[in-house]
Amino acid sequence: MSRQDPGRPDTTPNGNADLTQRATGGGLDTRTAILRSARTLLEQHGYHGVGLAEVARAAGLSRQTVYLHFGSKRGLLLALVDWVDQVEGLEELLAVARSAPSAVAALDALVHLTAVYTPRIYKLAAVLEVARRSDPDFDAAWQDRMAHRRRNMGAVVKWLADAGDLADGMSVKSGTDIVWTMLSVHVFEALVVDRGWSTERYQAFVEDVLHHRLLPPDLG
Repeated sequence: MSRQDPGRPDTTPNGNADLTQRATGGGLDTRTAILRSARTLLEQHGYHGVGLAEVARAAGLSRQTVYLHFGSKRGLLLALVDWVDQVEGLEELLAVARSAPSAVAALDALVHLTAVYTPRIYKLAAVLEVARRSDPDFDAAWQDRMAHRRRNMGAVVKWLADAGDLADGMSVKSGTDIVWTMLSVHVFEALVVDRGWSTERYQAFVEDVLHHRLLPPDLG
């Protein structure tokens, strides 16, 4: 998790200098400069290794400026989640699931979304996991966001049920629990990060499990 991602800014002193240059003179607005610096530092040093002062220094700004924009480290983290979702294209991936021609296609689109998106945000997700276990208030805010994600998954399972494509004896609640678990970062971590599976193998496996558990035999 500490390995530098070649697609993101370096966090060596020269890398931080580059961030400062872009934040103060390269056209980035102050808020974006703070968020970019925060992501870079948090992904390398972890939740407990980064404070507002370090983020401000990397962005070439004062700690007071960071505080005025976000109020606290908790506020910065919550804003960072929204910003990362935006810059990493989450909405575009969700649009594919929303426009799917069938409930089964929507389920497969959710699996594809997870396989594509999780590698982009895995390092930050690990930071957020530590944050929510360290800060009860952050955890409460995070759980609100996760409840929204779960509702999206539940809507797809309900679509399966309404279309007659949910396996006999499978409730929408239980089906949603299964989708929630299989699409969690923890399953991705266990198979891709820890066991070295390719994302293609991971996607095929998760799709196979969900088809066999959620769909009738003639569809699964």
